[in-house]
Amino acid sequence: MDDVVIVGAGPTGLMAACELALAGVTSRVVERGADRPGAAVRGAA
Repeated sequence: MDDVVIVGAGPTGLMAACELALAGVTSRVVERGADRPGAAVRGAA
């Protein structure tokens, strides 16, 4: 389970995901138009 969901994979959303990963927080980034299963970006930077 993710601690944080970030809506938007623009520069700010991706930077937030990186900073959260550095702090040990798991996150999931979702982007509009990701129309296929598993299209969400996930992982630790």
